[in-house]
Amino acid sequence: MLSKGLRDEENKKMDKLFNELVEVEFLPDYWEQQQRQDVDEHLKDALGFGLAEVLELNSEDLLLKLKEQQFSSENYEQFGDLLFRISAFEPEEEEIILIRHSIAIYEFVQLQSGTFSFNLNEKLKEAREAI
Repeated sequence: MLSKGLRDEENKKMDKLFNELVEVEFLPDYWEQQQRQDVDEHLKDALGFGLAEVLELNSEDLLLKLKEQQFSSENYEQFGDLLFRISAFEPEEEEIILIRHSIAIYEFVQLQSGTFSFNLNEKLKEAREAI
């Protein structure tokens, strides 16, 4: 188990990473040429697994892997945001997997927080409509 101070430091590191990735303007041609590889490398560096592994896992197993990272609720939500954003640039089968992962992550955050969030509820609605 990580100490609270170390866990907070790791959460800040993840927060910074996800904020940087979510702020990137993904473009279809550039996604295929370079951005996908960049996202994959950032995820591998930060989490120890990349997009290929994310696509191979079912949502429950992905949540278990993320629990090992001891994410904050915000980190979970940011990761769900990232998966949802990049899903649009993936082939249809992978797109659906990433959207389902996003939904599972958003639902997990909603259950864990115990409070209602209009923003999170809107993200869930948008992700469900995308399938």
